Amino acid sequence: MANTAQYESAVIGGGPAGLQAALTMSRVGIRVALIDAGAGRNARTSHIHNVVTRDGTPPEEFRRIGREELAGYGVDLIDDSVARATVEPAGGTLFTLDLGSGRQVSTERIVLATGIRDDLDALPAGLARHWGGAVFHCPFCHGRESGQTVVVAGDLPHLSGPAQMLARLGRDVTWLTDQLVPEPALVERLRSDGIAWQQGTVTETIETDGQLTALRLADGSEVACDSVLTHAPTLVNDDLARQLGVAFGDAMPLEGVMLADAFGHTSVPGVWAVGEAAGDPATGMRPMSVVDVMSGGQRAAAAIVRSVLA
Repeated sequence: MANTAQYESAVIGGGPAGLQAALTMSRVGIRVALIDAGAGRNARTSHIHNVVTRDGTPPEEFRRIGREELAGYGVDLIDDSVARATVEPAGGTLFTLDLGSGRQVSTERIVLATGIRDDLDALPAGLARHWGGAVFHCPFCHGRESGQTVVVAGDLPHLSGPAQMLARLGRDVTWLTDQLVPEPALVERLRSDGIAWQQGTVTETIETDGQLTALRLADGSEVACDSVLTHAPTLVNDDLARQLGVAFGDAMPLEGVMLADAFGHTSVPGVWAVGEAAGDPATGMRPMSVVDVMSGGQRAAAAIVRSVLA
């Protein structure tokens, strides 16, 4: 391991959670490497919203500012992927990371900030092309930037909430479900808020000069819209966690995500997990926003600092 760079902590993933974890550790002198393979989940989005002092910042600019701050504290910024992670000796706490470029990194602690990705192949035809723009999934992040005529598409019962939020912003909202038939009382309550409910299956999008103008349904009818709020299934970037033996949730609401407590401790000593790919089994909750994942990154970093001092 003579040619292997050694660190007290390695953060894998350069999104908001990983950036915050690296910043917190580096400010108290921990030797940190941030290993980042590039574009994250929000790469298709033009701006980050609902982040105080950074509201409206493009994701790449947010990342640039964060990396610039980390470099000032001496964090080693490694633009690379991690192909393999092993622990030496077996059952020990010294980790070797084999990078995609052929480099090796040795570290006593790992922060998995590897994130999730949206499964756009699962969306109805055409919607994936507009994902991160006219098609979005979070009313807090993108509701104010939506068009005037919005379709909330999906059978998840909780989508009535985002529909109500959009109506409060003055949008013309239709909740379009496939199989779900809401309770009459809910339909009436939505109608009183100016929200229409319609049942139908989206088969394709209709566009004019590249702009979304309507959805075509299986029965041949059309629903006018210039924006769509919908849900896409998410996939956890879990290769490294599974190599390391980290425990995953096997039931909702944490099915398929890394199990980590409030301070990011996983089932593997020396491995912390933060961000949207991790959930706390004590509460059944996982972070779902930029601010939330940054908070988790800071808590995990504080726990790592304590482990270094000990």
